[in-house]
Amino acid sequence: MNVTVMQLTARGLLGRRRAMLLVILPLLSIGLAGLTRWASHADVHASSVLANNFAMGTLLPLMCLLVSTGVIGAEIDDGSIVYMLAKPLKRRVILFSKLLVALAAVIVFAVLPTMLTVLIAGDEGGRLAVAYGVSA
Repeated sequence: MNVTVMQLTARGLLGRRRAMLLVILPLLSIGLAGLTRWASHADVHASSVLANNFAMGTLLPLMCLLVSTGVIGAEIDDGSIVYMLAKPLKRRVILFSKLLVALAAVIVFAVLPTMLTVLIAGDEGGRLAVAYGVSA
C-alpha cells in the first residue's frame, strides 16, 4: 500500500459533489427507516422489506458505483492517471491502495448505514442488522 496514493484517492473521492451524494443517500435511507418504524410500529417484516428493497437493492449498488467511479474518476478527469502509472510504482500497489480506499468508503457510506437503517426500522436483538451488515 502507498499512503500517498491512498490520500490522493480519498481526496479525489471526497472532494467534489460526489461527497454530498455519499452523505445524502445514506441519510435518506436512515430517514426512510424512521418512517418505516413509525408506520409499522417496529415490525421485523417491514424492516426486512426496507433492507432488501432499498438498502441492499438500491443503496448498496449505487454507493458502490459512486465510490468506484470516484476512485479513478478524478485522475482520469485531470489526466494525472498517466503520470501516476508512469511513476516507478508497481501497478498492483496502486490498485490495492485504491481498492482499500474504496472498501473503506463503501463500509462507511453503505454498510454501516444499512445496519443503522435496519436497527432504526425495527430489529429483534440486532440479529437482522448484523446479517445485513455481513451480507453487504
